[in-house]
Order: sequence, then C-alpha cells, then structure tokens
Amino acid sequence: MKATLEFDLPLDRDDYEMCRMGRDMWLQLWDIDNELRNKLKHCELGEDARALATMVRDMIAQIDMDIVS
Repeated sequence: MKATLEFDLPLDRDDYEMCRMGRDMWLQLWDIDNELRNKLKHCELGEDARALATMVRDMIAQIDMDIVS
C-alpha cells in the first residue's frame, strides 16, 4: 500500500512542514515520556515534581490515544 500527499507550495508550506516533521515530533514526545518515566521510577522526587511528571505523562498518553483513534 502506498500513500501520496500533495501540497500547493508555497501556500501550504506550514502543512507540508508539519507532515514532514511528524515522525520527529512523535519521537521527541516518546523521549520525553521515557525520561519522565525514568525520573518517576528511579529518582527521589518531591510531591509536586512527581505530580507534574505524572500529569505530563498523562497528557502525552492522551495525545497518543487521540492520534490512534
């Protein structure tokens, strides 16, 4: 199966760039999520830092679920 995306450049430059960079953006979110997971698992965090890390991981998980559905 193949898919082709077409853009009317330069008019659709922003859309083109978002599609071109999509994989890199997803990988960056994945790296952030893993870094937060490691901090939660292996570091002594204060209550506020732990809550914030958990909240950000939940937000990333929601983004991932929204993309899949």
